[in-house]
Amino acid sequence: MTLYEKDTSFSVGWMFGAAILMTIANVFSGIVMTLLGVGSLAIILGVSCACYVGIGFFVGVKSEGRTIIEAGLGAAISVGVAVAIQVARGRLEIMPVAMAIACAPPFVCGILGAFIGEKVQGDSVEVQD
Repeated sequence: MTLYEKDTSFSVGWMFGAAILMTIANVFSGIVMTLLGVGSLAIILGVSCACYVGIGFFVGVKSEGRTIIEAGLGAAISVGVAVAIQVARGRLEIMPVAMAIACAPPFVCGILGAFIGEKVQGDSVEVQD
């Protein structure tokens, strides 16, 4: 078996893939929580953060590039899309400081998941010759 250093290039595909997966996971979990009648803000935030950590972990394990950056930017895009949809629906007012504060937890959760996933993946790739 031959051991190679893994590629550390940035992948735009993984970034947008992470954003799409995070958005889908949050929409699906929101629908499930609504159907179950969950009204606790703490539970809703916990499930949302778990979605970001889980998808960030998936990206960290599967992507060979700079997984932490890819998952973090994917989380930022996902939150941006969610905020844009809520603003377009008239359910949110644009307040820059509030938006920055609200965007921080998903971004951090995506980075945390990717960090753990990258540590699980390791620093080298083993292939059979």
